Order: sequence, then structure tokens, then C-alpha cells
Amino acid sequence: MENSLFLERYFSNLKLMPGLFYSWEPAIRFELGDTDDNDHMKYLAGSYERAATLYNNLHRPDDECIIVMDVLEVDLKRKNLTPFLNRSQHFRIDMTTYEMEEILIYRFEIACKTEEIAVLKLLRAVVNSDLGVKPNIPHRVYILNKRTQTIFHVYDDRGCDVLGSDVETLRPLYKQYNDWILDYDREAITRMFEG
Repeated sequence: MENSLFLERYFSNLKLMPGLFYSWEPAIRFELGDTDDNDHMKYLAGSYERAATLYNNLHRPDDECIIVMDVLEVDLKRKNLTPFLNRSQHFRIDMTTYEMEEILIYRFEIACKTEEIAVLKLLRAVVNSDLGVKPNIPHRVYILNKRTQTIFHVYDDRGCDVLGSDVETLRPLYKQYNDWILDYDREAITRMFEG
């Protein structure tokens, strides 16, 4: 599967799973939702905007990427990617399964160009996943970019992990969006980029 080849080449021994930030260096964990904002709609709008801004800074429309979606067995009926795919394209979707803490997980992969996926709509659905807002998908989604050699993972409305094959790939994001870095991990991230 393409995901395995990509990881082997640029992220040796990395496993795509929750807590991705803590599994690789260099990585940045960004805060998406402004926890000081008590207005629910403003909070969501801020989460969407930050996710889209970070995504657009790393990806171009013609970039080749791999979309990886992990679906718990209990959510298998909700795996529908159709709303996020360009209907004029034909996609090959690969599937494997694995177990994590005795839970069966289905992993779906699509190799595509970023312009072939409604990524911002997909990111919005991931942000909405824990909030009961539609559209939403309760699955983990990872976007692997071959050109930038990065992994982009919005884990929910609160945050986003970005991993790079080297520090210089992520340095522009680190500098430009430093004030979005999650305070809890700021010290570790600063050490990665400033030694």
C-alpha cells in the first residue's frame, strides 16, 4: 500500500495512530479552537479557519497525496467518503485491517491529487466530529503529502498535528503560526526548532 511506502521512505518506524505528535520529530501541535471564545459558532469558525490555513500553507492543488482514514468496526457503516471525492474522478480505495486495544479498525487509503478531494469539507467534518454538528465523521484522517513530505492530521476541534520529514520543511509554519502552537507542547516544539 502506498501509505506504507511513504512512511518507510520519509517516516521510518512511524505508525499512524492517535497522539501522532508524540511519535515523531520534527512535529508541531497546533491549537485550532480558541478556548477563550465562549461563542460556540465563533469557536467553530476559528477552528475551521485555522485548519484550512495550515492545510493550504502545506498543500498545492496538484500535490500528490494519500488520504488515510481509520474507521472503527462499529462505525463501518459511516465510512462514506463520497461527499469528499470529486465525482468526475475514479479512485482506487485500498483497505486493510488492524487491531488496537482489541478493537478492529479498518484502514482505507486513497492516492490522489489534493484538488480531487474536497479537503476543506473533509477537515470541517473532522473538526465537527465530537460536537454533534453536521457534517461530521468520527474517523481519524491523515493526509500524507508526497511533495512536502508531511503528514497533516486534524484530530478534532481542538487541534492539529503536522509532521515533517525534516525541520526545514516545517520551519515556515513554525515561524508564521507560532502563536497557534499548543501551549502544553510549546517548550518541546521550541527545542525542536531552536535547539
